[in-house]
Formats: sequence, C-alpha cells, structure tokens
Amino acid sequence: MAIAMAKGKSKGKSKGKAAAVADEASGVACGGRTLTANAKPCAACPYRRDCPSGVWDAREYVKLPTYDQEQGHEPFAVFTCHEARDGVAVCKGWLDVHGFDNLLAVRLAMMQGVDVSGLRDSPRTSVPLFSTGLEACLHGLRDLRRPKAAARLKSADLLRRHPELKVGGE
Repeated sequence: MAIAMAKGKSKGKSKGKAAAVADEASGVACGGRTLTANAKPCAACPYRRDCPSGVWDAREYVKLPTYDQEQGHEPFAVFTCHEARDGVAVCKGWLDVHGFDNLLAVRLAMMQGVDVSGLRDSPRTSVPLFSTGLEACLHGLRDLRRPKAAARLKSADLLRRHPELKVGGE
C-alpha cells in the first residue's frame, strides 16, 4: 500500500505538495510568499534513515535523485513536506540533505520575492538522514513490492491523517 501524492488536490488556499513538485516546467511552485521548514524531518520523510522502505509510491522516490544533479539541472520546484498544513513548509530532509545554498528551487523562489530566510537560518537536524537523494530513493524502492509491516502501518497512518494522499496506482 504505497502512497502517492494526489494530483489536483488542494490543501486550503495553497497548492499543496502535488502542485509544488509535479510541474517543474512552470517554474517555482510554492503555496505562499514565505517558505519554512520544520525543526526536524517528519516521521515518514523519505530522506530519514529510520523511515521504512516502501511507504511511498515509486513515483515519489524517483523524484529524490533529481535534486542530486548539478544546480541548473535539478528541478525548479520546491519539494514540500506532506505534513505541512499550509503547503509552504519544505521537506526538512530535502533541505538538509541537499543544502540551502545548493537548491535551485530555493534560489528561484528568492528571485520571485519569496521569503526564504527561515530556510537559510534553519539549523541542521540531528535525525539521521541519507547522504543523497539517490541513497534515499534506493532505500525507499527496496521493499516496495513487498513492504514490511512497519511500512504498511506507516502508510495506513498517513492515509488516515491525510485524506489528500492516495494509494499508489489509484
């Protein structure tokens, strides 16, 4: 029961994660004029080493290595946290793994007048994270066909708490 972001769903007035990460061709997508990050990555963050493999749909995992590319070749879209209530909190794992100064999406947001000072000043988390998006992707995909009980429980909890999510393939 892997989770995918529901396309076209919206969290209130903001665009939500689906819109923020789905359409890189349209440029930086963020739900507001200020981007923030939580103090630590959420429990289901795909960048966390302790997040079970197979929680998210393959389409979510394959986005992660695209941010490992040289700046200028990585996606234009901000990778937001699915736990964000306002749709403008970036994924803390994404921010810490790739680094504020290395993310093209953050630079483009700044150029569009989005306040990113909260991201620049965000201290690194002590939560163990993968070193790259590729590492996180490979871990996430490893048990996707046969997720272990911990991944199934995490997916079920996410679906219960976040109706805007959907089971992959639906």
